[in-house]
Amino acid sequence: GNCLYNLGSFEDGLERYIAAAELMEAYEPSIELAQYVGWQGLINLDLSRFDEAFEAYNRALVITRELDDEVESAKLLASIGFAFDKQGDNERAIVSYLDAVKGYRKTGNFDLLAATYESLGSLYEKSGDLWGAIETFTNLAGIYEHQRLVDQLAGALTSLGSHYYSLEKYDAAIVHFEDALGHFVKLNKQKDIAALHYNIGAAHTGAGRHDKALSAFLLAFELELEVNDLDSISDTGSLIASLYEENYRYREQIAVYIKVIQSLEEVNRKEELGILLNNTGVLHYHLSEYAAAIEYYSRALSISSELDLPSEQASQLHNIGQSLAALGQYGEAFDHYQLAFEIAEKLGNDESLGGIYNSLGELHRAWGLNQESLAYYNSAQTLFEKSESKNGLGSVYNNRGQAFRGLARYTEAIESYTDANRIFQETGDRAGEALSFSNIGEAYRELEDYETALRYYRRALVIDNEIENERGIAIRNNKIGLIS
Repeated sequence: GNCLYNLGSFEDGLERYIAAAELMEAYEPSIELAQYVGWQGLINLDLSRFDEAFEAYNRALVITRELDDEVESAKLLASIGFAFDKQGDNERAIVSYLDAVKGYRKTGNFDLLAATYESLGSLYEKSGDLWGAIETFTNLAGIYEHQRLVDQLAGALTSLGSHYYSLEKYDAAIVHFEDALGHFVKLNKQKDIAALHYNIGAAHTGAGRHDKALSAFLLAFELELEVNDLDSISDTGSLIASLYEENYRYREQIAVYIKVIQSLEEVNRKEELGILLNNTGVLHYHLSEYAAAIEYYSRALSISSELDLPSEQASQLHNIGQSLAALGQYGEAFDHYQLAFEIAEKLGNDESLGGIYNSLGELHRAWGLNQESLAYYNSAQTLFEKSESKNGLGSVYNNRGQAFRGLARYTEAIESYTDANRIFQETGDRAGEALSFSNIGEAYRELEDYETALRYYRRALVIDNEIENERGIAIRNNKIGLIS
């Protein structure tokens, strides 16, 4: 019967178990008989015959209880729990596992007790009862600590940290993650050490301690690079980059992206590589390093063209056009905008088309054609409203304000900047908020209302200081100095 079961011949194996049990029934009840009947339950469970499985397990349980065998009874209760779990009856499965736990505790069988706690903890997780899971894994950690099973103890502590994290108990999560980390360090398990640093960073992020989160993520990132854990490198690198971006630390962000890019190049993961190359170009653009931005955008464009990713192609052509315009190469910028427009129009991508119209407006304004630029901004606004792109609307309102100023229509400029400021506040774009306040100040300065201009410059400066925007601080201080 055992051989047939292990070969996957369940029906033939079941026949032998039944025959063995019938022969044993001629004698006094015994553990062997209970095992033969219990094995019938196992095969029926594998065949998804739940009623027959429960019947066999309960028959076996009656025998083990008659024989007062706590360990075998607990094993059968755990098997019944597993059957209820497989059937999807979580509540009855938990009751059976808890009954099994009581039996194993009486006999001091820690190995089987630990295995049952593992099953029970997983069931609590599946049921969404995280406090039940925490109680179970706490007991499990105690067993592993008693048995000095360091690896298993670290795993149980990690699970506890994860559950506390899910409950937003971030400090409790960090305590357990750090405890687990200490054990993994002893075992020199680099991947697990990196994962724990990542988890600690995530918990600090949840608690709003971004500096500590960044330190933990950086430790994880360096270890991931050492063991070449590519999936983790990409995820952790993106998190670190986003934390740097919050404080406009573009240089550090670029350094992280370059390390991730190198790893992606080694394994030829082209689609992810294209995204990172494009994002690196964006950072160079923010730093006014337009030639470097074009280099990264062009590399990204080569990949998106090779992989036939038209949406990405449109975006990268648009980005190249913006950098060319910033370098004063307006003719080439216009050509790139046209190529991007053709692709975005075929795709019916309203947000992308809105961005291109917005950039065409900027281009015409750079040519001194402020009146003509307004038509492009109006088209961009319509498309951004259609696609519900608030970021796009903030940008186009701000740019339209610039065109109105170029036309000496200062009141309309102030209205447009004010609309932009409202959008930036709604989206949490502090840099945009500071810029729009500063632009309102510029319009009032040109109206020779210097007192109001100063007030808006200072409001912009407050935000620049809060977000540590050094470039903005320098610009705002210069404007305040010119009036003062």
